[in-house]
Amino acid sequence: MLTATELYPLTTALWVVLWVEVVVYLLVGFSEIFDDFYYKPPSWVWPNGRMNTFIWSLDKKGHKMHASLALILGFVALNGVIEGAVFRFEIELIFLSLALLNCSIWCMMPACNRMIRVFLIAPEFHLQYVSFILFWDLVRPEVLGLCVLFNLWGVFVYFRKTLKLEDAPHDYQRIRDDMIAAGDYESEIKMYDVVTGHRGTTADQ
Repeated sequence: MLTATELYPLTTALWVVLWVEVVVYLLVGFSEIFDDFYYKPPSWVWPNGRMNTFIWSLDKKGHKMHASLALILGFVALNGVIEGAVFRFEIELIFLSLALLNCSIWCMMPACNRMIRVFLIAPEFHLQYVSFILFWDLVRPEVLGLCVLFNLWGVFVYFRKTLKLEDAPHDYQRIRDDMIAAGDYESEIKMYDVVTGHRGTTADQ
């Protein structure tokens, strides 16, 4: 385990992981922070043919919070790449950020077994998996424990709360129909169709 002020020179594996985070999260973060003049709110922001300003602000807040976390994660990774080394706190911040993202994905994932495939292609899942295997010894045990707790909480919420929502678990066709009804999610629908193996018929639960 590193001390609080000890620099850890980048290994090849850590360099690759940091560069992946730079490319993925800086691109996502910057695009979402500066998309105010071309981002189109979903159709449910207009429930009665008029923009509901409260729903609009909630949608905007979630969008910008996602952008903020992505930028922080990407910036920390970029700093490590530029410096050629990282401090313990930087590694721990990356661990915690990835754990929080994975926790959020589990908590918000639709109650459909096929949607787990979508979760498994998320970069957060693979980056966290690699980080735990290769770099667990660089951070404090209590930080590792907190990351595990966040992940377990997300899984717990999914099985004990999400799967008990009305009409849950759903088949994929139900989720697909809801996305179409929400409007403006054509690209997401196409991606989900590919990942879940949708062929125009009702998907299995």
